[in-house]
Amino acid sequence: MINYRQLILFCFIAVSIISCTKTETVLKVSPYVSDGMILQQSSQTRLWGKSTPGATVKAIVDWGCTFTATAKSDSIWEMMVVTPKADDKRHKITLSTDDEEVEISDILIGEIWIAAGEALIEFPLAGWLPDTVDGGMRAIREDEPDSLLRFFLADHQYSIKPMTDIDGRWVYDGVDRCGVSAISYYFARQLRDSLHIPVGVIVNTLGGTRAEAWITEDNMPKSAAGIYCQDWRKKMGEITKEVEKYDRWLVSHKHRTLKYGPNGEDPYIEVGGNKVNYRDETILMSDYDYSSWRTMTLPSKWSQTPLTSLQGICWYIKSDTLPQSWVGKDIEIHLGYIDDRDVTYFNGYEVGSHMQANQYGSNRVYRVKGSDIKTRDFTIAIRVINTGGDGGFKGCPDGRMRIELAKDKSKKPCYIDGEWAYRMTAIKRGNELYDMNLDIDEWNGHDKLTWYYDEKLPTVAANGMIIPFRQVATRGVIWYNCEHNESDADTTFRALNEANIKTFEKYLGSDISFYQIQAVPSMEAYMGEPNSTSILGVRKAQYETTKDKARRGTVSAIDLAWSGYHTPYKRPLGERLARMALSRTYGIEMKNDAGPEPVSMTSSSSLLLIRFKNHEGMSIDANSCQFEIAGDDGEFYIATTFIKGEEIAVFSHAVPHPKRVRYASRNMIEGTLKNGEGLPCVAFEMTLNE
Repeated sequence: MINYRQLILFCFIAVSIISCTKTETVLKVSPYVSDGMILQQSSQTRLWGKSTPGATVKAIVDWGCTFTATAKSDSIWEMMVVTPKADDKRHKITLSTDDEEVEISDILIGEIWIAAGEALIEFPLAGWLPDTVDGGMRAIREDEPDSLLRFFLADHQYSIKPMTDIDGRWVYDGVDRCGVSAISYYFARQLRDSLHIPVGVIVNTLGGTRAEAWITEDNMPKSAAGIYCQDWRKKMGEITKEVEKYDRWLVSHKHRTLKYGPNGEDPYIEVGGNKVNYRDETILMSDYDYSSWRTMTLPSKWSQTPLTSLQGICWYIKSDTLPQSWVGKDIEIHLGYIDDRDVTYFNGYEVGSHMQANQYGSNRVYRVKGSDIKTRDFTIAIRVINTGGDGGFKGCPDGRMRIELAKDKSKKPCYIDGEWAYRMTAIKRGNELYDMNLDIDEWNGHDKLTWYYDEKLPTVAANGMIIPFRQVATRGVIWYNCEHNESDADTTFRALNEANIKTFEKYLGSDISFYQIQAVPSMEAYMGEPNSTSILGVRKAQYETTKDKARRGTVSAIDLAWSGYHTPYKRPLGERLARMALSRTYGIEMKNDAGPEPVSMTSSSSLLLIRFKNHEGMSIDANSCQFEIAGDDGEFYIATTFIKGEEIAVFSHAVPHPKRVRYASRNMIEGTLKNGEGLPCVAFEMTLNE
């Protein structure tokens, strides 16, 4: 006979056990999928995040649709969401699992672009001292805030393997404009003024990269990766194994995530107003024993030392004595250029620092008051932080590393170059900072990578910066990446440039637009060879890659030459990119959407006649001619030019039978050929077809 009371009690206990053992589902969304985001109008775009494997994630959008996804075994969920036409409404998406709900608010529907490539694209409106943006601070202070203009600032990351997500933050125009890419800002403002709908730009850059870094393995041309070796795929396989072993060692350390503060605070300086605790100040204690530290000769870049391509924090210490007569007198410490940041201490007290971003071009000269010099003996300790690219000491521009009397430069300096003790105290990988043991020389005791693992390696930027945005609907890409491929032949770089476009098309869609900036004349970028033509092959390839292609274009920057590294003239570049996009992507009619571009060339006696499009109102400075011609021997000579309608005639008495012409061929040159819109001609080279 059934005992119903026992049966009911059994069922109650069973249900209670099941309820108690049920695992609650978690719900996390990508930093990209957050308040203030802009979604591409009239498209299917991807949302993604993490949840408990097997959990169902539901998205309810306020334009009347519901979408679902299931978290995979690796916890990642992703879904394609259909978006409506652009409007000026603030939308909302509610994401939920059975146990958790996340609301994403203040979403706009409009036009999204990606701004990618090297530091030229990243360079912010507020500048990187000592370099600035012409008119940048005025734009920060005076431009009217535009609530329908926003930017996603993606964190830098590179990887041997494809990444699934990327950190970053959405920035509202007018709220935090200082750190926004200047080129992206002027590009987006121009689109907003013309389209009158919300515009967003994903700023997705990684300075110091070669073109190969932004190409996935399946898109890599056979001629690529020449600086590494022809069998680069085999080598990348080998380094992948090394990196996996290295990563296992690295992640065993305590670490912290480097994140920008809510108001854009630099993680190396402050977060929420508090200075970062670097956990290494014991090095400054007077009884600290650094006798076991290894030594290196300064000045030297990290790539020239056992630190190779590391990023992170390294301390340098040197002890010596001053002349007795210097005690009690002001002195200056001349350290030269340090890449990237430093804090310098004299006898345990901070005497100077360069901790803002991108101050690698600043000469470090620090003064110590005589009242702080009570004895001949001194110890200089320097914390150097390398946040990307090469690190270390690059030498003094005016002589050797030294200490001088501040008020009597006639006295012989106390030289401090040569042997210094050093120790790596933290290693940076991506956005993580891993602490080393201060009492053990961990780095030198570890099996180091036989290859440099840095942002220049093939595929690593594509893996870290492009693949995480796969299937995110965008209208197109604005792009700059070329300077580190300076020595590539035009055929090599054209294959790379085409592969860059194919990689973006694969992950963002085959119908995206692509507009790039031709290599900018920069004295610092091509230091020591301003009159060389080493960048001409790259400039030619850039133009040829996009020539006569739908929704493609190359913007000339040949008139924006600059004696430093970063040209301050970012506004013309952003607006030229926008002009091209408005014409070629959005179909807005305009007289010329680019500067003069060569179409064909013929000969007449000793003249070469070059026909141009976008030629209306062409002019050139006759006193600063940048045309050169050559005959069969390939020897180029400066040419005389004159304009005839849509043609330019060039000739030289030194070349009676010219066959080739080139324009703006030098690394550092300021091209003056423009049309009536003030838009400059691209740098090019042409050969006569006989």
